[in-house]
Amino acid sequence: MSSTFNTWEIILYGIVVTVPCVLLAAYTFRDDFRYSMKTMIPAAIVLCAVQVLLNAGIEFFPRSMYVWSDFLRGAVYLGFLLLMIKEPAGKVLFFLIALSNFSNYFVIMGKFIESRFSREMALMRYNWTYAVCVLAVECVCLPILYYLLFKPLAELKTSDSERRMWLYLCLVPATFTVFWVVWFYGDAEPALYRCMTYSYWIVKLATDIGALIIYHLIVMLMREQEKNLRLSEESYEQSLELAQYNSMRDTLERARVLRHDLRHHMNAIYGYAEEAGNEEIMDYIDGIMEQSRLQEPLRVCENPAANYMLQHYIIEASEQGIKMNVNFSMPQDFFMKPMDVTILLGNLLKNAMDACVRERPDEPYISVKGRMQTDSIFVMSVSNPSNEAAPKDAAGHILSHNHPGRGIGVNSISSIVKRYGGVAHFSREGGVFTAEIMVSKQ
Repeated sequence: MSSTFNTWEIILYGIVVTVPCVLLAAYTFRDDFRYSMKTMIPAAIVLCAVQVLLNAGIEFFPRSMYVWSDFLRGAVYLGFLLLMIKEPAGKVLFFLIALSNFSNYFVIMGKFIESRFSREMALMRYNWTYAVCVLAVECVCLPILYYLLFKPLAELKTSDSERRMWLYLCLVPATFTVFWVVWFYGDAEPALYRCMTYSYWIVKLATDIGALIIYHLIVMLMREQEKNLRLSEESYEQSLELAQYNSMRDTLERARVLRHDLRHHMNAIYGYAEEAGNEEIMDYIDGIMEQSRLQEPLRVCENPAANYMLQHYIIEASEQGIKMNVNFSMPQDFFMKPMDVTILLGNLLKNAMDACVRERPDEPYISVKGRMQTDSIFVMSVSNPSNEAAPKDAAGHILSHNHPGRGIGVNSISSIVKRYGGVAHFSREGGVFTAEIMVSKQ
C-alpha cells in the first residue's frame, strides 16, 4: 500500500462513501423490507464491512483493475437490495445506478474541496481530510437527492405491467455510468490530478444536474402513468358497479310493479271467495297481503337513487338476519349526480353488509345516517359492529378482504368524495367500524 496515507485513512474513506449510501437506501425503502429490523441491521453492517474491505483491498491491485472493483461493489449492493427489499429488480437497479452516478460526484467534489485547502494533502489520495470533505458534500447533496428523486421513486407502486418497463428505464442511468467510466478511467492523466481542476468538477456537476433532471422527469412520468392507470381502473370498476346497481334498481322497480299487479289479482280472488263464502281462501289471502313484500315498497328518502339502494340493502339485511337502522334524509334535487349517489351509498352499505356476514357478530346491525348539514353540505355515516381491524398497506391505504391489493369500494368512495370537495374518514372504536362522509356542492 502507498506510504502517502495510513491504513485507517483508507478505511475511514471507505466508511464515509459506504455508510451514508446504505442508510439512504434503507430509509428510502423502509416500508418495503422483507425482514424484521433484527435481521436488517446486522445485514446492513455486514454489507458496509464488505464494501469497506473491497474498497481498501483494491489498493493492492493495478490501476487497470479499479473499474472492475467498482462493478464488483455495485454487484454486492444490488444483491443485498434485491435480497432485503420487496421491490421489482428494475426499480432497485434504477435506484442503485442513479445513486452510484451521484456518488462519483461526491468523491470528485470532495477531492476538489480538499485541494482548495491544501494541494499537498490532496495529493496523498486518502488523507483523512479527503474523507471529511466527501462527508460534507454528502451531507449537503443526499437530502436534496432524497426529496427530489428517491422519495418519489419509493412512493411509486409498481404494477405487474410496469416491472419490465423499469428494466428498460435502467438504460438511462446506465448510459451516464458508461460515460463516467470512459471519462474517468480512459484518460492517461491520473484522475487524482484531474479531480483538483475547476473544469473537471464543473463538467461533472453539469452532467449530474442534467442526469438528475432526466431521472426526476422519468419518476414524474411514471407517477403520472400510475395515476392514469388507477383512474382508468377506478372508472372501469365504477362502470361495473353502476351496471350492478342499475340492475338492482330495475329489479326493485319490476318487483314493485309485480307487487302492485299482484295486489289487484289478490283483491279479485278475495272478491270471488267472498261471493262464494269460502272463508278459508279469504283468510289465506289476508295472510299473504300482510306480508311486507306484497305491500308498496318503503320510501326511505326523497332521492330516488338513494332510496333504491336503501331499499335493496334493507331487504338483503332482513334476509341475512341483520338489523338495519336508517335515519337518512336526502332531497330529491340533490347536488350529486344519481350515478355518484348510487356508487357512494352502495359501496358503503355493501362493505358494512359484507363485514356483518364475514364476522358474524352476536347482534349484527347496520346504522345508516344522512342529512343536509347546510344548504351546500351533506354528511352521512354507516356503522357496523367489527372486531377485525381493517388491513392496511405501508402507506395507510385500506386493503380488501376479498382480493389482494387496495379495496376497490374504498377507492370508489374516496374518488367520489374528492370529486365533491369532501372528506372520507374510516375508523374503528369500541368494536364498531364507522365510515363518515362529507360532501359539498361545488
